[in-house]
Amino acid sequence: MEKRIIGILSGKGGVGKSTIAINLCAIAAESRSMTLLVDTDINNPCVGLHLGMWHNALGLQDILNKKAKLEEAIAIHPTTGIRLVPASLEYGKATKLDNLKQVLNACDYETVILDCPPGTNEVTEQIIQACTEVAVVVTPDVPSVTSGTKLVEIAREYKIKVAGIIVNRAGNRPYEMHPKEIETITESRILSIIPEDGAVPESIAAKIPLVIYRPNGPASRAIGELAVVLFNKPRGMGAHPGGGIFSGIRSWIKKVLHV
Repeated sequence: MEKRIIGILSGKGGVGKSTIAINLCAIAAESRSMTLLVDTDINNPCVGLHLGMWHNALGLQDILNKKAKLEEAIAIHPTTGIRLVPASLEYGKATKLDNLKQVLNACDYETVILDCPPGTNEVTEQIIQACTEVAVVVTPDVPSVTSGTKLVEIAREYKIKVAGIIVNRAGNRPYEMHPKEIETITESRILSIIPEDGAVPESIAAKIPLVIYRPNGPASRAIGELAVVLFNKPRGMGAHPGGGIFSGIRSWIKKVLHV
């Protein structure tokens, strides 16, 4: 199976990109798939903070600077089994991302999810070039969608597949952009619309992924549906009533990821 390196991008901070990346990996980990989560935000990492794993001795910077091998830096989240390469909290101005693609292509994981830094800059472009595909997270407002559109254009410029747009923190408010407007502006399909959910900050404070913390909540269900779409599983086989968010996902994700 061809390796998938999926970049989870956003043009602005605070849209919930890291939460989505972490929870997608939590779903994959529950099914014991060969999936690795990598925090590529070397200047302002937060994945380790979200999972209560900020004490890891090695980070992505050590790998990129050839001070350690990727396998040595992998940490396992004790609650979910997520395999994670965090970025070090220490500021490393000298770290460059030139060899990121080589490092990721050499790892043994079939699917690699990258939690990318927000924004459109040279660092983001380097990360995009290391991906096989990207998904862009936006909130349903003009500034977020506009900045997300720039990321779509950058990815297409480098001939990287754009899987689609993830609309997060939707509240059906009258001033929010309509999904059709978002698809028209970005020239991309919407993969999922994830509603605003008060359980999200609670789960972050508890250091537990949302799909574990509140599995039947509206955002958890939407992320489960996103996993179905992102991993190309036919519709109609989602979570079963009463079975929790994972019951309808476990079998197909094993099949899709060949585990």
